[in-house]
Amino acid sequence: MLFGYPSFAMEEKPLNFQARWACFSPSFEVLCVGNNGSACIINEQVRMLNTGVKQNIRCAAYFNEKLLLVGNGGLVLYGQSFERLDSHTTENLRRVVWSPDGKSALILGNNGSALLFDSQNKELLNLEGAINNLRGAVWVEGKEPIIVGNAYASAFVPTPNVYKFTQKKLEPLVQEPKVDLISVDWCFKKFYMMVGYDVVLHEARVYKMDGDFQSVEWKEQGVYLSAVAFHPTEEMALIATSHPSLQSDRIGFVYLYERGEVKPLFKLQGYGFVCASWRKDGKKALLLASKSVRTFDV
Repeated sequence: MLFGYPSFAMEEKPLNFQARWACFSPSFEVLCVGNNGSACIINEQVRMLNTGVKQNIRCAAYFNEKLLLVGNGGLVLYGQSFERLDSHTTENLRRVVWSPDGKSALILGNNGSALLFDSQNKELLNLEGAINNLRGAVWVEGKEPIIVGNAYASAFVPTPNVYKFTQKKLEPLVQEPKVDLISVDWCFKKFYMMVGYDVVLHEARVYKMDGDFQSVEWKEQGVYLSAVAFHPTEEMALIATSHPSLQSDRIGFVYLYERGEVKPLFKLQGYGFVCASWRKDGKKALLLASKSVRTFDV
């Protein structure tokens, strides 16, 4: 789904495969990736791409013309030709974010998997410091990358759920009990916002961090917050929800957060929202909704 700004007029772009992630290309086309190695470019039409793999692709990210895709079984693909790189792991990889200068990228996944990609040498360095599933990250110019993840590792071992990347390792910042943090973004020149849910009480959780880590009250429908994306130049974000079940009556909600105020923007029955992002010019936002993805798949 594409939303124009400031009108928030919506365009729907249906897909014929199970998509897991979507992002804008440098030319403002939309790249979607998903299960069984599926990928496509959406402009006026949908153009399928041949990635040459069968693993589920979980995330994709551009820096100018540089492209990284990551997925299950340690899958890392680089460039428009989808060159496969050796990640030295078989863990499922969930997220990739580029550094502001495009020289490196951070790749995150299950059971503490974290890799630093050197774009010049096309090498991947393993990063220590986490054992839980890592779910989201943001890398802002002049700041260390911030990473969020689950409250527990395997065997329900409590873990930090907010880290920063520093000196080639992940350093714990916050251990918020019982909260899986799914997504994090940076509000223009102000603060980080993180969203997720309490896995015991099944309640939504929102936090701000700018030095201090602060809880933000959430009064809206939709317990399982799954994505947050801030406008490039304004204190305004889209916040979306998913659900742990695949029931046909589940509802995915999208909210507009603006200077501390939250209002409903859109809801979709039978779907959960997977990701959200803005074009660099701030004129359009992108949301991916899926019938087949649950909160723990995001």
